[in-house]
Amino acid sequence: MDAGRKPGSRANAAQRSDPDPHRQGRPALLAAAPCGVAALARAGLPILAECGGLLYLCDTLDGLPMCGVLPAIGTMSGRLRLGYREAEALADSAAFATGPRLRGHEFHHSTVTPAAGVTPAWRLSARGPQHVEGFVEPNLHASYLHAQWAATPAVASRFVTAAARAEVAA
Repeated sequence: MDAGRKPGSRANAAQRSDPDPHRQGRPALLAAAPCGVAALARAGLPILAECGGLLYLCDTLDGLPMCGVLPAIGTMSGRLRLGYREAEALADSAAFATGPRLRGHEFHHSTVTPAAGVTPAWRLSARGPQHVEGFVEPNLHASYLHAQWAATPAVASRFVTAAARAEVAA
């Protein structure tokens, strides 16, 4: 997610990445790699992270240091969480407005503790049961949910607008 980040970046959208620390070579990479996304977050630039992007922003993943943007701990597990979700954004962010419902899916073999921040990203439901998950901060939206952007084109437009308005330090 940091590879190829250019000076003057105005935002970061991290989706469908796989920071599994058990893959060959990953522990050394995670220990040595600078976390440019953390610098973007500290600068107040828009960050949108889905699934593996959420794990990347955690303090640690399976005990290995990650970006430390979120006060959360990621753990890889053998349990697959899979399915479509109805989602309601619970707070405004650079990508999503509060309220409108949308569809998305979850597909991951990990957990994040806590599952939601002080301001959760979503209220999710799947065939009735509901739970909150994810993290929203003024410039950040991070969650496991893969939102269906094709069905909600306002997401991309909102995120690009937030990036265009972001002030980039020289």
